[in-house]
Amino acid sequence: MEIREFGIKLKELRNQAGLSQRELGDKVGVNFTYLSKIENGVLPPPSQKVILRLAEVLNADIDELMTLAGKISPDITQMLKNREILRLLRSARVQRKARSAR
Repeated sequence: MEIREFGIKLKELRNQAGLSQRELGDKVGVNFTYLSKIENGVLPPPSQKVILRLAEVLNADIDELMTLAGKISPDITQMLKNREILRLLRSARVQRKARSAR
């Protein structure tokens, strides 16, 4: 996953919210220069904790931001600890592969 994708989406969401980098940084608890570097692809996406705060402040889809950052949401991680859920997911994946091979 390109680190630029997360930064582009972050900038888009921030602009839609009408916030400057400084304003968003203040609301999330990070320095605006850090946000600038993320938006410009200089730094990789932030931690899950910061992504969750960004999603809350920007009223954004947490799963989309986590996916763009190459991370897994904490609730999904918890679900994946369940062996039955893992079995079902793997079974569905195998079935899709079989259909696409036809």
